Amino acid sequence: MRIHTFTPLLGVLLVSMALSSSVHAASCEFHGGLYSSWEYTDNYRGTAHNQQSETIYEIGPSVDIICRAYPFALSLSGHAARSYHNRFKDDDETEVDLISGLTASSRRDSLELGYAFVQTSRSDLFSDVSGETRIHTGTLSYSRTLSPLTTLGLGYTRRLEDNSFPEQDIESEGASASLSHRITPNNTVSLTAGYDRYDYEVSEDAQVLRSSLSFEHALSPRTDVGVDLEYQHQYREEDLPDSDIKAAYLFWGHALTPQTRVRLSGGYSWLSTEDADRQRAAVGRADFSSTWQRDVFTLTLSREYTAEFTTDEYGTYDVRRAAASWERELLRSLSLLTTITYVERKPVTGIDVSTGIGRQEEKEITGLVSLSWSPIRFIDITSSYEHLREDEEASDTVTENRYRIIVEVLY
Repeated sequence: MRIHTFTPLLGVLLVSMALSSSVHAASCEFHGGLYSSWEYTDNYRGTAHNQQSETIYEIGPSVDIICRAYPFALSLSGHAARSYHNRFKDDDETEVDLISGLTASSRRDSLELGYAFVQTSRSDLFSDVSGETRIHTGTLSYSRTLSPLTTLGLGYTRRLEDNSFPEQDIESEGASASLSHRITPNNTVSLTAGYDRYDYEVSEDAQVLRSSLSFEHALSPRTDVGVDLEYQHQYREEDLPDSDIKAAYLFWGHALTPQTRVRLSGGYSWLSTEDADRQRAAVGRADFSSTWQRDVFTLTLSREYTAEFTTDEYGTYDVRRAAASWERELLRSLSLLTTITYVERKPVTGIDVSTGIGRQEEKEITGLVSLSWSPIRFIDITSSYEHLREDEEASDTVTENRYRIIVEVLY
């Protein structure tokens, strides 16, 4: 496991915090408390056969801090809990989940800094790494209103992921810029550009350049149409082939009601890879959202070529995705959340970063039902059921059911 220093964004965050407290008197709220959880899984190792169940308990301190000193606002929350396994006692670890952010805004400018740290041996998907993982994530975003018609946006993300052997570590960073300009009262043009770098411990490093150009025309206050043009260039070292992804979409957006909106996009995408025939496919996206007094519902559908680089994915994929979520406020302190996600990923170019052989077509389904209750201000109780399923082209189907109860008490 490599050891990294994570100083650039964290340093900026700490300096900004110091400046905010020295220039303006800060108003702060501090809440400390106790975090505890119980979890039962019927397939702890995520295997297709000889499944083994496990019961896991976690307990440890938690914290929630909010400070305001105009124009700054600072937040920090999270917990550190020791996990205790009923059967696999060698997997007892300290689980940490920490997130912090600093925001500053004025009439024309907005700045957001964020830092998050996760240390865990839990996996959200079968494709995730096994064993303990430490992830540092720093983010910076800045937006400025250059004029009543023009807006500029800048962003930077840095992520360090240290994994237990035999999984390899990954260091990645990405920078982005966007510019939006309203040409006329009914016409808007937007330009974005980005660069992502992925540094693997063993596998060859990869770089991705992304850009897009969008033109939007408002047919009415409730309806708009336009064109999206997108381009990606994927570069990998040594003898691995480079590839280009080009896509052109026509889109239509309409507000059915003030609370309900739909956006449909369709077009073609072209994939060019060195020493391979050019491929093309019909692509599309659909987004639907509805917000009512007690309900929030979202639905997204997509089919497109994507370049993905993680501990498990490495290369270009033809991806079909469907996701839906429904959140309902049953009572003032009681809410229900239901989500379901389906992903079908077909490799176009790529290798398994752990074996070096070609990737297989895979399908993943995850479903979650969660009930959150806050009987009083500083007590949060969450119960949930989660189902995971993975099908690979040349492997047996793997399924897992998880049941979990989380209780957090702050003072």
